Amino acid sequence: MALPLPSGLVPNEVAFLCETELVTVMPRQRLDSIELLGGPTPSLRPPRRSNIPLWLAILLKKQRRANIIAPAWLHPESLRDIIQHETKTDTSGWAPPPPPPVRADSRGNARRINGDDPDET
Repeated sequence: MALPLPSGLVPNEVAFLCETELVTVMPRQRLDSIELLGGPTPSLRPPRRSNIPLWLAILLKKQRRANIIAPAWLHPESLRDIIQHETKTDTSGWAPPPPPPVRADSRGNARRINGDDPDET
């Protein structure tokens, strides 16, 4: 007898989907690119930051080959803003999504990544 499926995603499915999310790492040592089903990973060269899947970042972290860089929305100031919005500004809804990441050049000029300019990468 088959059990009815629960509505939505079960925790194992959520964990599987989260593992494919890209996270930023700071490699501790040089690593060549790896061919994966989803495409090749970037070659890791310290101190250059790279975006790799979460599952690979966790593996490299456990092997002490890379450090995982926390996303901007996880910094204490951003979390304070989210808590303030959800508890005082709009108690019935969710906080707005965090702004897109910003990349600065050598002169300190910051630009949004994936913004209006199609030439940005």
